Amino acid sequence: MTGGEVALFIAALFLIAAMLVMVQRIWKGPNAADRLNALFLIGTDTILLVCVLGELTEQLNQYVDIAITYALTGFIGLVIIGRYITGRSIDLQEDGKEPEYGETYLDGDDPYAEEKKPETGSDDAGPGNGEDLK
Repeated sequence: MTGGEVALFIAALFLIAAMLVMVQRIWKGPNAADRLNALFLIGTDTILLVCVLGELTEQLNQYVDIAITYALTGFIGLVIIGRYITGRSIDLQEDGKEPEYGETYLDGDDPYAEEKKPETGSDDAGPGNGEDLK
């Protein structure tokens, strides 16, 4: 074994150790966000481990394709799990079509919408328009 192969082998061992720590975080995580973060880190470490194994076997081109596929499926799964945890979903219009830009909630009570501040004009009565100085 050359020095580079030894370094890659040691890196693979550290990646496996990090994955075991993240499994412990999934098992004992105080909340769902910690568990989801640990799951994402395990996916990232798996991608790195696949690339390291590809370099060790001198077939990196084949292993990179596997890693890219795993990354894409992991991202899609992460988005689905994240939506499930937060309880958000994509609302559809009554006819089953997706809403237009800006029309996400049919009944108008979007909990994520910004609060609108009342506009103040020069014809408002009250303090600050000069009437209180008379």
